[in-house]
Amino acid sequence: MKIIHGDTELRRRNLPHLERRGASYFITWRLAGTIPTELLDKLRFQTRALAGRAEDSRNDSKKREQAAAEHKRLFAQFDRFLDAGNTGPKFLADPRMAEIVLNVVKDQTSIASIDCFTVMPNHAHILFTPIAPHTARDVMKRIKQISAYRCLKIDRSASPFWEEENYDHIVREGEWARILIYILQNPVVAGLCKHWRDWPWTYLAEEFPGLPE
Repeated sequence: MKIIHGDTELRRRNLPHLERRGASYFITWRLAGTIPTELLDKLRFQTRALAGRAEDSRNDSKKREQAAAEHKRLFAQFDRFLDAGNTGPKFLADPRMAEIVLNVVKDQTSIASIDCFTVMPNHAHILFTPIAPHTARDVMKRIKQISAYRCLKIDRSASPFWEEENYDHIVREGEWARILIYILQNPVVAGLCKHWRDWPWTYLAEEFPGLPE
């Protein structure tokens, strides 16, 4: 189902996905099979309910802020589970596959302005702005298709490689710096390195200074 409201497009599949012309996006995508079905169904139910509440409260700023705060908590739960890596594949712990994803994302500068991203053992985060007429959906489809094709040349048993759907979030005013820091710090928080610059699969655009040393 697709609903268009002004410059915003809402698409519904298992999870709701927003597209807004000129917006920046924080997107998380993961390997197939990284979250147990029971937990995934629970997260999907909560996300759908939250999206419905957010739509009903478009004209109520307080309710909008409450929905946004709950959305952050829900994502934090989802990401903590991925960081723990207790279930499912971790193909991106293979430096060859991580390098493929890193290079594929960096190659998309003709269709997106990429601020930063990081590749974790079982998922990845990115902060970017699509370059018109391309959409966030176009960018992610290209990244996932090309990287999956190249990674499966290394290990055919990894098919299907990526989970079909992504977690996507339109960056709101005042959120950009917090999200950038979140992405850069993810490997540190997950205990994979001591400083974000030590993680070889993190990228930060040259025009941004990053975190304090």
